[in-house]
Amino acid sequence: MPYIINNYNGQQLAIVQDGTVNNTTDIKLVGKNYAGFGEIINENFVHLLESFAGATRPPRPVTGQLWYDSANRVIKFYDGNRFRIAGGAEIGPNAPVGLATGDLWWETDGEQLYVFNGTEFILVGPVASGGEGVSQLTSAVVKDLSANDRTILKVTVNDQVLSVIAKDEFTLNSTVNPIPGFSAIKKGFNLASNVTIPGIRYWGSAENADNLGGIPAAQYVLNSGLQSFADQVKFLGDEGLTVGAGEDIKIHVTNGDNGNLTNQVGSILNFRVNTGAGSAIVAKFDNANFLPNNDNQGSIGTTAVKWGNIFAYNMTIDGGDQLTGNVVGDVEGNLTGNVTGNVTGNVTATTGTSTFNNLTVTGNLVANVTGTSATAQKLIVDGTTAREASTGLVNNDIVARDANGDINFNIGNGTATNAAALGGATPSTSADAGTIAQRDGNKDITARKFLGTATAAEFADLAEIYASDEEYEPGTVLIFGGEAEVTTTSVFCDHRVAGVVSTNPAYLMNSTAKGVAVALRGRVPCKVQGPINKGDLLFTSPIPGVAVGLAKDSAMPSSVCVIGKSLESISNSEIKLIEIVV
Repeated sequence: MPYIINNYNGQQLAIVQDGTVNNTTDIKLVGKNYAGFGEIINENFVHLLESFAGATRPPRPVTGQLWYDSANRVIKFYDGNRFRIAGGAEIGPNAPVGLATGDLWWETDGEQLYVFNGTEFILVGPVASGGEGVSQLTSAVVKDLSANDRTILKVTVNDQVLSVIAKDEFTLNSTVNPIPGFSAIKKGFNLASNVTIPGIRYWGSAENADNLGGIPAAQYVLNSGLQSFADQVKFLGDEGLTVGAGEDIKIHVTNGDNGNLTNQVGSILNFRVNTGAGSAIVAKFDNANFLPNNDNQGSIGTTAVKWGNIFAYNMTIDGGDQLTGNVVGDVEGNLTGNVTGNVTGNVTATTGTSTFNNLTVTGNLVANVTGTSATAQKLIVDGTTAREASTGLVNNDIVARDANGDINFNIGNGTATNAAALGGATPSTSADAGTIAQRDGNKDITARKFLGTATAAEFADLAEIYASDEEYEPGTVLIFGGEAEVTTTSVFCDHRVAGVVSTNPAYLMNSTAKGVAVALRGRVPCKVQGPINKGDLLFTSPIPGVAVGLAKDSAMPSSVCVIGKSLESISNSEIKLIEIVV
């Protein structure tokens, strides 16, 4: 007859047939007349005594059954749904389910303890979490550069220190106790370096800050609207300030203490004054001259307030006005009116009539005197005796041209400033029209064009001027493009390659244009990043303005990308200025 097995509350648990063993539960239920039942009964007692000890849960538990979890070394009981900790905390990487209010859970990945409040798990501690990264607010004692102990608070999120709070200012000893992103620690709240953690900022509203000096934001200049200032405004950097939508006018300092007002875009710089009915231009600078706004308008100085000296190469006076005072230097043009005083230098009247009351020359009269004196037949040239002009060979007379325009004399002493043998041309070191080419202090000759055949050149490359978007130093690799005609590139093997900025071109085309001289052919110094071997082909590189050779086993690019060939070798990856052939 089978056994009917009921649990404590009277509910039927199992039916055990005669002579069989029932495995409904984790202890074996023995039927009537089963041979060997003693071993089974004894094992059942042992299993109950050890509470089914093992690393895995019993597979067929009943409500109230105990189990010793040997893996975590805790006693658990079966509540009808799951085994729960009888004492201590649930252990595992994932939040357990089915816990009662007050139950604990030790999260193994983060190594943190949680308590279940009936709805969710609340962190008990520690504040730091492990796993993918540590996040915590901790105090620490660090060393400064003088080996002094400094107490700080560190704010750590996902293993990175985002902020340091310090009571005093000091420099961190990064060798003894490095904190990435921190070096000079300031008193108060410090954020990590933007280099270490890009984009780190303090977000929120600050009531005041040292950067604003405690001044309300309403008193600061904005990038829109009209601003006015009651106090002095200072720009302490030499770069100064710029004005205009295109940064047209710049007020700045050069060479440490030289003030400049620079017109960076246009070619006219106007000076305006208040006329009472508005503003008007009274004077202006163009790219070469200082001019009045209108012809014959305004004066330099007044009869009451005069300038001390005027230094100039040429002086032209129109309108019949008088020139009063001392004139030192050459006067070219017609001089109409009375000359009172000493004249030192050349007196030449090529047109019109020169009228002299008295012409007194102290010293030597150097040059020819041409023209007609309407009021005097003689000139005082030695301070005492009036001399007549004569076309003949008369002793002590002034030499005059005859009807043919010739001068008769026996011996000429002095310096001739003009001669028919030179065609009336004077020597000049500049490329002036109608002058004789004269060597300068370096023994060089300057000319606009040279017509003939050159058999040699001092330098080694053929270059041409191209407009550039900025100034580039010699040896810089350029391409066609940018805001002007040429610029730099960061593209490897750029097919727009133009050439290399020339150091000393042997022949410079388009020489009067504005821009940089780009070497198109010949030998020229060039910025090159190694390694490179003599004879290797050169191309543009990701480093702007620098050439590079092909890597080993690289495919050969199109020939339109080639800058030239290297004449030197570089064994490492440094950037050097070496000779190449373009």
